[in-house]
Amino acid sequence: LDTNLPYFRQLFQRNDAVRRTIIQENPVDKSQSAPIRVAVHIRRGDLRGFTGSENAARGRLVHENMYVVILNQLLKKLRQHGKNDVVIRLYCEGMKAPSSIPRASDWTFFNLSDEVNFYPSQNVKIDAGPNGTLQAFDEMCLSDILVTGPSGFSFLVSYLCSAPIVLAVPFWQSYGYIPNALSLEINRSSIPLPGLGVKSADLIFTASFNESRFDLLW
Repeated sequence: LDTNLPYFRQLFQRNDAVRRTIIQENPVDKSQSAPIRVAVHIRRGDLRGFTGSENAARGRLVHENMYVVILNQLLKKLRQHGKNDVVIRLYCEGMKAPSSIPRASDWTFFNLSDEVNFYPSQNVKIDAGPNGTLQAFDEMCLSDILVTGPSGFSFLVSYLCSAPIVLAVPFWQSYGYIPNALSLEINRSSIPLPGLGVKSADLIFTASFNESRFDLLW
């Protein structure tokens, strides 16, 4: 796959006009004055009612605290780059707009906006992405920064789309050969999962990205 990556990307990008026709939306504003667009893919909906093993839960779920930690680090880094207008869009099946996502443990709702910290000088908006699969894929592809989930959906966005800096949650697919991707450094914690019928599993609970490498991609 690594040797074919440039060709797949070229083929995908050549069909942008076709995607515009299907989706019937204009490309997002990429001008210098436009806000930074951060796309966050949080895997939840397809796991509702999941009653698999502890190992399966470990590989598919990420605790909501990790997204808070990563977004806090990212907003601080963007401020250092002089970027104070930021739109964070959440792509999470089963969420409640604008920013409440199901908790990994029991599927009650967790409002991400209440936990993410930003500076008074920053204008940060957190809202929900579209429900449509093609629309969600397109917005994630055209974002400035993409935080992935342990999912083939956001992996495919990372593979085909050269625009976003990808902050990648490690899972069974390697991001090592994707030039615009940074694999997150993660820490796990044992979390009870009554909502999944699993006693507990070691979920990704905190994470960070290498800021020097982020600066090079920026």
